[in-house]
Amino acid sequence: MATMKESDQFVPGIYSDRHLAYVLPNNVWENGGGSMNKGVLVVSCLRSDGEDDRIFLEKILSAAGMDLSNDVFWSAVDAEKGAYIGTQVDNKQWNRVLVFGLLPASLGINIEPIVYKPVQFNGCSWLFAENLPALARDPALKKKLWVALQALFQIVP
Repeated sequence: MATMKESDQFVPGIYSDRHLAYVLPNNVWENGGGSMNKGVLVVSCLRSDGEDDRIFLEKILSAAGMDLSNDVFWSAVDAEKGAYIGTQVDNKQWNRVLVFGLLPASLGINIEPIVYKPVQFNGCSWLFAENLPALARDPALKKKLWVALQALFQIVP
């Protein structure tokens, strides 16, 4: 059973156990879109400056032979609030997950991430990387990401 933490928000007036209630993070599926034709889920950190990472993400996916709208499901989530994948891990429609700028715990999963190296979890390959703005600014991080994407998607250079 989850315990309430100081950072959890108390919300009076909703169903609660023992008169305590807290807001659960959004579901990843509520804040995203895409067809996921190639079984790829992309979860990125929502930018605080309101800018959209779509163009840069399209470039990343295009280099890996994918289209953002047709081949993947993309969800941008607030890093402070997190997003819940939880039960979706067991009932998944994907076989690869790219996570930009978020820790596994903020997605409701318990794995140890290795940045820029695919990790197997529950029959799925996960790749964790820096947030998209950091990647866009740093050529060395872009190179690390490209090497990791080649391994994840078995792209021959």
